[in-house]
Amino acid sequence: MSISQKVLAGLMAGAVLLTGASMATPAMASEDEQTINVTPNPWYADGPFQGWGTSLAWFAKATGNYGEPGSISQSSGDPQTDAKALAYGRQLREDFYTSIFGKEGLGLNKARYNIGGGNASDVAYGYPFMRQGAAMPGYWAQDPDGSLGLYGGLATTMANKAGIDRAFDPHNDTSYVWGSATSDSPQARDVKAQEWWLKRGAQNHDIDHVEAAANAAPWFMTESGYVSGGDSGNANNLADADKFAKYLAVVTRHLSQLQADNGNRVGVNTVEPLNESETGYWSSPRGRASDAWPAEDRALIDRYWNRYYQGKNKAVTPYTTEVKKPQEGMHVDTGTAGNVIRALRSALDAEGLQQTLVSATDATDSG
Repeated sequence: MSISQKVLAGLMAGAVLLTGASMATPAMASEDEQTINVTPNPWYADGPFQGWGTSLAWFAKATGNYGEPGSISQSSGDPQTDAKALAYGRQLREDFYTSIFGKEGLGLNKARYNIGGGNASDVAYGYPFMRQGAAMPGYWAQDPDGSLGLYGGLATTMANKAGIDRAFDPHNDTSYVWGSATSDSPQARDVKAQEWWLKRGAQNHDIDHVEAAANAAPWFMTESGYVSGGDSGNANNLADADKFAKYLAVVTRHLSQLQADNGNRVGVNTVEPLNESETGYWSSPRGRASDAWPAEDRALIDRYWNRYYQGKNKAVTPYTTEVKKPQEGMHVDTGTAGNVIRALRSALDAEGLQQTLVSATDATDSG
């Protein structure tokens, strides 16, 4: 075939695939008169194209509280000026939303929403120990010093990993950020910021498909105790598949009960518990913030630590000199993945979410 004939044959085959038809394309004659038959595989035909979407996670957490009370980092001292700043923040948030999901913007109609993760309360969680914006709080309730009594008086610190996992009750509201003891915590406010996008999407039905997804299980359900992975990126890092599935199902039920300002309900169509879990990407740095680092790194650690992380524990906070810092991720072996999928189906059914589908696994490539 000549180049133009190959392109034409490819376009014709692609057109047939897009229509879902199983007809064969006409034979194409090559320059040497040999006949090439191009026959589409009907098994590749699929249902109607459902649309486009984006992952909310990082940017939704960063922008969802624009214009909300308390979102101004430093008051001007003038109530009128502060009120104008909040109004500007709300308009900026609305413009941002419209540019992505509005009909006059990109018109996206699908959203992938992060519900997993969150490191122990004494681990410095954010830059320069994680990628900028990548620290997602998760929906489990923190009790940093145990004073809230959420987990039998245990603090949600690395030293208490096993005890927190035993005490965490997936069916008890006090285990989650919407519980009365933690509903106004910084963690809850971060979660509500991301939820704003879901509720806004439901208001005009701009978002018609929501997928709840987890890049990693909460820290106490992992083997390593870190949501960025274990010592090895190829070792299973999910220790408690059953509890993880119940956690996902309860959070999904919570999201399904959210309402927009006009009363429209947020619906969750699919739940994706395993994000690129087959890869060897996800390993936590073996270095710690307390180690003896070169002067440049020590200055970076101390600058952020003194401003944001006082009260955290350097000895349990991973740190790497790599430019590309960690994000949430969890390698899960095939057997454990199967357990998660089956357990999640049962857990969703138990929460009355029979119409919500399990979407798994979300692999990094088709191979």
